[in-house]
Order: sequence, then C-alpha cells, then structure tokens
Amino acid sequence: MNVREILVVHHSHTDWGYTSHPAIVEQRHYQYIDEAVALCRPNADRDPALRYRWTCECSWVVQGYLHTRSARQRRAFLECVSRGDIEVAGLPLQPTPLADAATIRATLGILDELRAEGIPVSVALGCDINGLSWPWADALLDAKVNALGMAMNFVCGGGLKRWTAFQWQAASGRKLLCWQGTHYNHGAYWGLNHDAYPTAAVAPLRIAELRRYPHAKLLLQVTNIPPDNMGPHSRYLDHLAGYNKLAAEHDWPRMRTATLREWFDFLAPAAKRAPVYTGDWTDWWASGIMAIGPRETATLLEAQRRTAVAERRGITGAPATAVRRQLFLAAEHTSCASSSVTAPYEVAAQAGIAAKQSLVYEAAYAANEILRQSLQPKYVMHDRRFESFDPAWRGLVDDARQSPIKHPLRTDLPAPRPASWEKFFGKNFGQVILEQPANGSRDTWYEVGKFTTPESHGRWPVRPRWKRTPVTPQQFTRQLAGDVARFEIRLHLPASDATRALYISFPFRFAPRTVLADMGGDWADPRWENIPGSCHNWWTVHRGVLMTSPHASLLWTSWDVPVVMFDAICPNPPKPRNRLRPPVLIAWAYHNYWGTNFPVHVAGDLKFRFRIKFWPRCVTIDEAEQFCDTDPLADYPDVAEIKTL
Repeated sequence: MNVREILVVHHSHTDWGYTSHPAIVEQRHYQYIDEAVALCRPNADRDPALRYRWTCECSWVVQGYLHTRSARQRRAFLECVSRGDIEVAGLPLQPTPLADAATIRATLGILDELRAEGIPVSVALGCDINGLSWPWADALLDAKVNALGMAMNFVCGGGLKRWTAFQWQAASGRKLLCWQGTHYNHGAYWGLNHDAYPTAAVAPLRIAELRRYPHAKLLLQVTNIPPDNMGPHSRYLDHLAGYNKLAAEHDWPRMRTATLREWFDFLAPAAKRAPVYTGDWTDWWASGIMAIGPRETATLLEAQRRTAVAERRGITGAPATAVRRQLFLAAEHTSCASSSVTAPYEVAAQAGIAAKQSLVYEAAYAANEILRQSLQPKYVMHDRRFESFDPAWRGLVDDARQSPIKHPLRTDLPAPRPASWEKFFGKNFGQVILEQPANGSRDTWYEVGKFTTPESHGRWPVRPRWKRTPVTPQQFTRQLAGDVARFEIRLHLPASDATRALYISFPFRFAPRTVLADMGGDWADPRWENIPGSCHNWWTVHRGVLMTSPHASLLWTSWDVPVVMFDAICPNPPKPRNRLRPPVLIAWAYHNYWGTNFPVHVAGDLKFRFRIKFWPRCVTIDEAEQFCDTDPLADYPDVAEIKTL
C-alpha cells in the first residue's frame, strides 16, 4: 500500500434550499462560519495533527458573511484565514450548466473581492454535482484558480473512476489540475462523524480499498450527519484521534486535518504525468434542469439572452454584474426541498418550489430592467405578444410617435432562397413523444440504494422498460422564410403525479462532417469532446447545435429546451458514446423522474420554440454565433411572464 498519510478536509456541503428555505440555509451557513471560528480558537493548545480546520465550500457564502457581520467578527474570521485554519474554495455555489460563460465570469468576480479582503483563493471544490460545463475551465484559470476537486454524489449520475487525477484542457488550450475524488462525506464511512460506523469496525474495510491507491497521500472529505447544510463539529477530531491510535497499532496511514490547498500542492508534481482530457465535463445532474419546470427554464434562458443584449447596448459594470449574479443564483443546482416528491404538498416542499421560482423570476425582471435602461430614452418596452413569428416585434415603439419602429439591432436578412433545403428534415420532424415507465415507478429511471456503504448509493437499470406514445400538440406552427425555419409547439399538460417525460424529436437527413454544440460559450463535439465518465446521454446546449459538411451547414437552436439527447431517446442506461450518423436531436422538454429536489409535477399550457438556419456552404462557429446574436428572436423572444410597461 502506497498511502502513508490521510488529509482530512472538513466542510459543509451547500445545498441552497434542499434542507430548508433558501433564506434560512443562507443564514445558517453564515452561522457555521462563526462556529468554525470559535472551534479554531483552542488550536494553539492542540496536537498539530488535530488542529481544527474548516473549508468554506462556496465563496458566495463567504462574501455574504463578510457583508453581514460586525467588524469584530470579520477580524476574527480573517485571522483564522491568515493562520491557515480556515480556507475558502473558489466555486461561488454548486452550479448547473444553465449559466453561460458571461454569467460564470461575472460571478467569479467574487474571488477578487475576497482577495481584496486578504483572503487567498486558489482552489475550487465541486460537491454533489457530477461535472461542470466546459467554459468553467477557462473561467477558473482566468480567476486565478489553478486546481479543482470534484466530490460527486453518484445518485442519478456517474464519473471517472474515483481517485483519478487529470488535466482538464480548456478551449484556450490551457490546463486545469483536477481531482476526481469520492463522495463529499466519504469520511462518514471511515467512522469520523457517524456513531453508526465505529472506527474500529469500518477502518479495516476502508484500508483494504487502498491497496491499489497510487499516491502517498489521500484526500478525505467529511461534512456532518446528515451531510447537507449541516454545521462544523469537533467530534470528528475525537474520531480522528481514535483512528490514529489504531493506525499506530496496525501500521495504517495516519490522519491529520488539512486544507484543499495542501492536497493540491502535494498532487501537483504527480499530476504532470496525469492524462489530459478535453471538452465538456458533462454533468449527469443536468437532467434536473427540465425537472425544475419548462417555464422556469425558458425564463432563465431568456433572461440571460436579454442581459447579453443589454450589455451589447452599453450596460456594463456593476448593474450588469449584479444581474448576472442573480442569474447564477437562480441556476444553482438545488431546485427545491428534499421532500418535494415524498411530501409534495406540505409546507416545506411548496415553500421550496416557490423560493426557486422567485429566484428565477426576480432575475428575469432584473434582466428586463437593464434591457429597458439600454433602450432609453429613445425606446419604451411594452407588453409583447408572440404571434405567428412576427419579425417586426411590435413591443418596441418610438417614444414620441408611439408607432412601430425598425428593430434597433436587426441586420439585413439574406435574400430568400428556395425551400429545397427542407429535404434535410427527416420523418416526423418535430414530433412530441410522451414517455412513461412501463410499471409506473421512478426506479425504472434510477434505482436509489441504501447508502450503507460508499458503493451502495444506487444504480442505473440495465434493461429499463418504457412506454412511449406520440402526442398531438394543441398547436404546431412551422414557418419557412428563406434560409430559416421556425417551429412553435404548444401543448397542454394535465396535472398528474404520474412519472412521465416529454421529448421533441428532430431527425435530420444530413451527413455532417463536424457537429458542434454550444456549451455556453465554448463549442464541443458531442461525439467525443467530453471527459470520460461524464454524461453522453444528454447535453445542455445554449446557442444551438451546428452541423457542417463541405457544401452545407445547419444550425439547430432551441429557445426553451436546453437539454438535448443525441441519436435516440435514452434516459438510461449510460451510453458509451454519441454517433450522430445521421444527426437526430431530441429536446428533453420535461420530466419528473427525480425522487427528490424537484417538483412532483408540472401542469398547464407549455410552449416550445425551435429554429433551424441553413447555409449552402460550410460555415464557422463565428458565423453561427453572429446569426444567433443578431437574429431578432435572439434579442426579444416572447416570455409572457416578463413585462415592463
């Protein structure tokens, strides 16, 4: 066995609203920092291996703490940081792939604000989530974060083999040191914080797992029981001391408290020989994006687009940054309470759903407001109605004449072409499909385990049985205008707690040489450009999917459904790869397969919009992005819930 020392990192996993209302969770995390500061005070009298150490998992929490605490409390916290007793990690919160590169970078500006207070931040820690979108690699490096640890929750997910070091190559070509560890509360299975797992009983089992471990040191994270949104505790030091006594007797590796920075300083020399992986670290938990609710997801994407338009029109600096950070908070990985499925109509679940919706719609209103400001004083924004893809967008009117005006960002459209390129659309193009488990059980999607060992959290069914039925929407609108085809699908989803999903299929009769999907600022090939072990079954697509051949190009974009499957409907089991021969794109419009954290059902009228752009030649990513950013729909798509009068 190679390992001689175990570095124990103690923290609280931040689940913004999972165990209580987000406002309560926020205040509790501030309180946890106060408690950690108090626990650090006796460190001078402790054994160096048993110094109390605390890692703040999310920098957003630390920024809020500094804004709400007295000068004395701030000073005590900063003293602990300067002594190395408390560390701050770089991820603002645990995100979803809904945040694009601009939103990510604006929120990472928090790190510069913390450094101005004397707080060093050079490592990041992902917990619970199963990956990060590709723009994070460059954004973290630009924010002076040079290492990223990932402690996944493998329920409804997956990743690389645990204890894997690798270099994540960003789109710029630079590399970020990464560590794929184990669950963020793996220390519980060593007996460090759970009396149900006595150290003397479980430690031999964990030691046996280290026989093929390659490094001289091991990173072991420990939170509390339960593992989410719980505070610091000192009893793990007693368990750690008890383990070290056993270690001395059995020649096991010794434990000591540590920080993430210490771990990565040790790992860095060995990681120079680590494999290099490029592309998206595709998060399995992106499946939850559409479980939040189709309306909320569409509104968040729309707000992000409106913010980009306002920025292009000159709204920058603090106003734009504030909106971007609101959007980031709304895109955090927690949707609502843990009891949202088991007790969906109790206060906790309903309050959690309302809180998440409030975050989304408040961010949307903030985005709408800066867009309005960017149009003043010449224009006033009025209520808009999306009618048959009207390109004039009557919502913009001249302030003096109160009559329709030319769209201020609209560019000259290309001359209309014959619609012969419609031949690239396959059979049943835009078909809506309702999916239900054959036995009606959520276990058809994922079988949740008993959590009695690190490997017992659950598994993907090998041969799931699904019932899939084509659905006739209430309205299916298709418009071909020159080189652009627009689709709008409206349907009514009746209220039901039954397990179900909606898909919209777009098969193409096209043989592309390249296929690239926009991951929020960086374009990746879904056939091979993602990290091993990450999700092939679905990707989170922002601007669209660009398919090119030497003689033609097609750009598929979705306004409201960012989660896309390739080749065929495949919610499980995990796919080894995507082929796209020929391309089949499936928009995963909605599901309620998760057994926690998401609303048990969504009902009512739903609207989904898509667009396909054709070029009779091979185009570049820059050309595709320019089309997305200058087409009128990109600037002012209709979201009826957002109005400024």
